[in-house]
Amino acid sequence: IPPLEIVKQGSQSVLDWFDAIKKELREIKIILLGDPKAGKTSLLRRLKEDEFVENEVQTDGINIERLEFGKCKTFEKQTSLHKLTGHFWDFGGQEIMHATHQFFLTKRSVYILVLDARKDNNIVTQIKQWVKRIKATGGNSDIIIVANQSDVNSGFGFENEYELQKEFPQIKYFIKTSCKTSENIDLIKEKLADLIPKAELFNTEIDVRWINIKEHLQNEIEVGYFLSEDRFREICVVSKLEEKVSQKNAISFLNDLGLVLHFNEVNDYEYYILDPYWITYGVYQILTSKLAGDQKGIVCLSDLEYIINEEEDKKEMYLASNFKKIIYNNHQRRFLLDILCQFKLCFYLLDRSYFIIPDLLETSEPEELTETIRSSDDSIQLIYSYEYLPKSIMPQILVETHFLHFKIWRTGCILKYQGCEALITNYDNQIRIKVTNGHKTKKNLLAIIRSKIDHINVRLTNNPNMLIPLPGVNVYADYEDLLERDKDGERYYSIYKPEKRRFEISQLLEGISTQDEIKQLLSEIKQNQENQSFEHRKIIANLTEIMNQLDLHYQYLMSLPQNGLIKNEIIDSIKNCTNQQTKEISDDIIKTISNAFEIHQGDLDEKLIEIYTDLIKTDDVQIKLKLGIPLINLLGVNVETEFDIKNWADKMYKKYELKIFKIMGLV
Repeated sequence: IPPLEIVKQGSQSVLDWFDAIKKELREIKIILLGDPKAGKTSLLRRLKEDEFVENEVQTDGINIERLEFGKCKTFEKQTSLHKLTGHFWDFGGQEIMHATHQFFLTKRSVYILVLDARKDNNIVTQIKQWVKRIKATGGNSDIIIVANQSDVNSGFGFENEYELQKEFPQIKYFIKTSCKTSENIDLIKEKLADLIPKAELFNTEIDVRWINIKEHLQNEIEVGYFLSEDRFREICVVSKLEEKVSQKNAISFLNDLGLVLHFNEVNDYEYYILDPYWITYGVYQILTSKLAGDQKGIVCLSDLEYIINEEEDKKEMYLASNFKKIIYNNHQRRFLLDILCQFKLCFYLLDRSYFIIPDLLETSEPEELTETIRSSDDSIQLIYSYEYLPKSIMPQILVETHFLHFKIWRTGCILKYQGCEALITNYDNQIRIKVTNGHKTKKNLLAIIRSKIDHINVRLTNNPNMLIPLPGVNVYADYEDLLERDKDGERYYSIYKPEKRRFEISQLLEGISTQDEIKQLLSEIKQNQENQSFEHRKIIANLTEIMNQLDLHYQYLMSLPQNGLIKNEIIDSIKNCTNQQTKEISDDIIKTISNAFEIHQGDLDEKLIEIYTDLIKTDDVQIKLKLGIPLINLLGVNVETEFDIKNWADKMYKKYELKIFKIMGLV
């Protein structure tokens, strides 16, 4: 029987598979996941070399080890594995890297989930969260759960094993171990020897030419970081696979197996086959950039070279054992950014001078904007409830809806469309949508949002349930259940807790389109899209122009010697402000600057007037603070205003205890 990956490629691929000379594929991908410092790298070293390093270098990104079991002394007793090659993928545990797991997690693998036995609080919750994460992108692959460092906590025990395995049948074994003492390491090998031969695709027969191609690709990637499409096709021709369709089938299948890395979605570049380390190193530089973090995820494209090639290593950065510094040229940097955009981890503004990293946005919800939406009675509400909500879903929603953004933050956004507003937030494994105002257009906006979220959910193993909040009670009705009841002619939906109540089904479903209605609405919306897109481009272009101008003003102010002392403190001080402090300090500073400009406007040079004029245009208090501090420092030092900058800064320091105010006015 042809593998599912072959069947998905169409009938011709199936016929080609039957016609080909085939050979068993005896390779498997074993993926190690878990929290930072749980011991994934130490476990891999024990399995491969039977060694332990006390201060093991932690994995940053992904470390890949190829292990031919038959040539490995540590697997001498596991004879069922001796003709097999294992590709061990050791994933860094940092939270920021979880979003990139979608690049690499494959469904036909064996997973080892490594927990830290020293952290035995809520162990069931930990396991459930990780298994749901694996299931979301790795399907029903077998899982071994390992608790490492049991020598430190001998009392550690797995709780509710029976219930966990009933809920998640893919969990096959629970094993306590210690990489330091080697406790139960042999047991892990035995369980791998039991699971690997049963794994899907283990004994799959594929075209022998594909195996030759795979070996050529892996050998060449070890020398360089990537191969061009032309070089890939040369290798195919040498292996006597000459038809382009067959070549495409081969690379798609090998990528699905995780034996090579190929992004079919980004095909405008020469990087056809990739070294996983090359891609993760560059992507990690962007996603964990201090500069991007300081700018709350709103990054000027001109900063990309500094971020990837020049920015200092992060404090507490975990380096892979095979760490190599890589310098990327302009073409390669844009490829990395396009990969992030393709996988919905960032997006460009329309003029492409800035890009946004949703995972680095401001965390605080702008309650002054959201409260009116939350309290509105004239609304439609819908909830997507996930068994496990992958961390990448909210950033993807922000990416997919960026053309409607009014305000965004890390866990939500406000969208505006034809007079109505939508609030989208994520909390407790739920995506909540509330659309208000615009009597006729609410339904349209909700249809647009649903089409985007449904498209994102297609890639998940388990689709979420759709719920409708019942008015006046903290209870939800299942949307699909309501639809079926409505089809059966039922008029009312009743609940009995927390109180007995009855709701009209037609009212609960009002404004929530069926899938057929969504298609029709989207078709109608598309006809008007061109004019709306033009208007939106004008708005975005204007916003970008203002952001660019403010950035230039900041660079100018910080280049002046009068601001030399505060240059290294300003960003850290702003980061240490609470949201309430940021607004209060910003108001204090803008008020003081405004008074100074009102009194001395005729004595100030045009550049300062230009900066002040642009500064008061923005509503962003973070930017007001970032520009206002160096501007007021400059005025206090160089301009005879009616306030003493040192005295003013002392009062601000006593009020807010921020270091920046201690050094203002000292030049």
